[in-house]
Amino acid sequence: MIGNGVAAGVYVQRPPLELAATVWSLVHGLAMLASTGQLERPDAPERDPEALARIMTEHLLNGIER
Repeated sequence: MIGNGVAAGVYVQRPPLELAATVWSLVHGLAMLASTGQLERPDAPERDPEALARIMTEHLLNGIER
């Protein structure tokens, strides 16, 4: 799917496996936060995993660099 996105110009021209590893890391990190109770902390930036997934995906797609 990522390879098709790269070929179609939807994603940056980077190796698809590199981009997949980036996405996989984000998903894995969110899963770890949720499964270890870190999202239940009172100081968690967002406690709803679905809402946090949307926020994180936006950051991934838009970047966090100024």
